[in-house]
Amino acid sequence: MRTHYCGLVSESDIDNTVTLYGWVDRRRDHGGVIFLDMRDREGIVQVVFDPDTEAAFALADRVRREYVLKITGRVRARGEGTVNPAMATGSVEVLGKEIDVLSESAKPPFPLDAHHSVGEDVRLKFRYMDLRRPEMPNNLMFRARLTSSIRQYLDGHGFLDIETPILTRATPEGARDYLVPSRTHEGDFFALPQSPQLFKQLLMIAIPLSVIKISKVLFNTFQSLSFFIRIPTLSSMFSIIPYRAAVDLSYPSKRKRFLYFSGAIRGP
Repeated sequence: MRTHYCGLVSESDIDNTVTLYGWVDRRRDHGGVIFLDMRDREGIVQVVFDPDTEAAFALADRVRREYVLKITGRVRARGEGTVNPAMATGSVEVLGKEIDVLSESAKPPFPLDAHHSVGEDVRLKFRYMDLRRPEMPNNLMFRARLTSSIRQYLDGHGFLDIETPILTRATPEGARDYLVPSRTHEGDFFALPQSPQLFKQLLMIAIPLSVIKISKVLFNTFQSLSFFIRIPTLSSMFSIIPYRAAVDLSYPSKRKRFLYFSGAIRGP
């Protein structure tokens, strides 16, 4: 089992045995010593294999970029002059003792560190590779933390997180609907929702609830039929609450989360 993420190995782990799972970001052979930069969602750590561990060294010698590996080894401090301040794990390395190849890889269609020189059509064709760039999982984790923080705050104030239908009838809006033909009712169409708040308003009338929904708003404001807009939105609705109380509840949540995720304050 994994004991550490690659990017979270630190000086506090020196002399401890760790087990890592990840991709080979780079491979270098320096005079009989093999260096593998192992990458996962948290970052990169350097793993060293020397000839003293013959089986592991022989296996490390044949791995290439984007192989998926399981590695067990001992964390040690890097030697003087080999510390890399550009890496979060640049003061340590892992001396590899065991290595398992979980998945081999053909030659990648483009190096991750050279994506700027690759056309967008190539990056979209090999989207699974493009998503391995460090900024991509960072964006996904940022969004996940943001929505989780919003939900935790509002859940603590008695809100219900609800789902509303994604296929509905067309409603009079300012933009054009996206229509989906019905399989069971020939000649009829569903519309993708431009205003999912209609369903929440129905709940407000039926039951005195406070509800939230992080939803997709789908519409087309351009003449091109191929242009598609999908905007994630947060909407909250209250029943039987004074206006001032609604403002006092909503504003601190939005302001605090903006400051937290912009790095201006600490803590969710």
